[in-house]
Amino acid sequence: MKHEPPSQMQKSDTPREGSWRNAVRYLPLLLPMVILVGTGMRGIDYGLHWDERPWQIGPVKHMVERRTLLPGYYNYPSFDYLLNLLVLSPDTVTARPPGESLRQHLLHVLDSHAYVLRLRAIYLLITSLSIVWVYALVRQRGGSCPEALLAASLPACSWEVAYHLRWVATDGLLMQFGSVTVLLAIQALQTRKNSWLMSAAVAAGLGFATKYPGGLLLLPVLLTALFISRAGRERTIRLVKVTGLFALVYLAITPATVMQPSKFVHAVFYEMKHYATGHGGHTVSRGLEHLWRMFAYFSTVLWSPYLAIAILFFGLGIVGIAALVAREWRQTAVLLVFPATYLLYFSTQGTMVVRNLLAVVPFLAVAAAHGSKVFAELVHRREPSSPLARSWWLRTSWLGLLLACLCLNASWLIGSAESIRTRHTDRFIRETCDYIRAHPSAKFLLSPHVKSDLTEVGLPLENVTTEPAVASAVVL
Repeated sequence: MKHEPPSQMQKSDTPREGSWRNAVRYLPLLLPMVILVGTGMRGIDYGLHWDERPWQIGPVKHMVERRTLLPGYYNYPSFDYLLNLLVLSPDTVTARPPGESLRQHLLHVLDSHAYVLRLRAIYLLITSLSIVWVYALVRQRGGSCPEALLAASLPACSWEVAYHLRWVATDGLLMQFGSVTVLLAIQALQTRKNSWLMSAAVAAGLGFATKYPGGLLLLPVLLTALFISRAGRERTIRLVKVTGLFALVYLAITPATVMQPSKFVHAVFYEMKHYATGHGGHTVSRGLEHLWRMFAYFSTVLWSPYLAIAILFFGLGIVGIAALVAREWRQTAVLLVFPATYLLYFSTQGTMVVRNLLAVVPFLAVAAAHGSKVFAELVHRREPSSPLARSWWLRTSWLGLLLACLCLNASWLIGSAESIRTRHTDRFIRETCDYIRAHPSAKFLLSPHVKSDLTEVGLPLENVTTEPAVASAVVL
């Protein structure tokens, strides 16, 4: 057998070269990551979010006051509260006023605006990892770099995703754990290595410890275990192991499940009843109406503030799902079993809060990117009579259209972030004055706050009234 001399061996065979190539493969991710994180950080000080102080920071105050790791609030599992406590840890070593105990100092920090902004930034950074896992998932399944970049860019440039990832809430974290769980499960399916499967079980357990419906993440892990195991004792043992590891991770994060069972069961049943019976303006009929409203949200809202772009990417997602199912059913089953069962579960509820739907966004992005690839391949398969130049022009136009859509979405995010940055200036007061002046035939009734603001600017407005009966519009 002939051997190549060392000088002729491929350099890519060395571990260092392989690591460098892997790093280079992820360089395109910098752009969508900068858009998502950059605009998120610019708009992090957006004002009040009603859930943060009572339901996210409140349990942490309970932990500090009682010197315990049990938050005492179990309508959600405990991952968020441990994370929030960890974010507080630097303040244990910061200077504090004389005579103030450490506990008092930490409670003051928890009440501060600076802590809220720090917490939001941490949540944004962690949840933005979803686009890394989406990119890796497409590449792992054999997708090209452009396909993976499109899949990552869709959630990165989505106004709905960007809006919600700035919140201190469980939903973005579940989205992140959901995408990494499926990534690890498919890696286990391809390599048939037990270590990847166990890693997927750990990620699924963390997802369950973040939000109770995240327990459905066990399904892709179990499916993978079934696919890579021989029938009989080996399969049974592997299923028991992954289920046990999944449960242990959850219990390590939310030990109140067994340590405070009465409180825990009461909280869980309260949330089940709450979601089953409805919640104010979020109340919908179970079943078909709920499914229809989900369909409307995904098809016309999720991907863009511009209707045509939202519909385009949703349509590509439908094409992509059909193509994925036809291509390789085992991988597709692992990819889609969680989002499918998750949506079916929520469709049985009488409450629809769209941030619950974030968990399925990564999988819709993968499908839409694959649908775009399918369309591009159709264009590439030109008929013998079709000239090469025409085929090139069609492919280039398609890529240009997708890029233009993403750029429009990104520009909307940038403009939105900048509007948050200027919310403490007189920008909006002056824009209100301009709007009132631009409609001289209308009569505007001003709320006390708006009237005070306009008075401070000192701009005269003639078409303002104090009589509600004659007003054609109210400015609040």
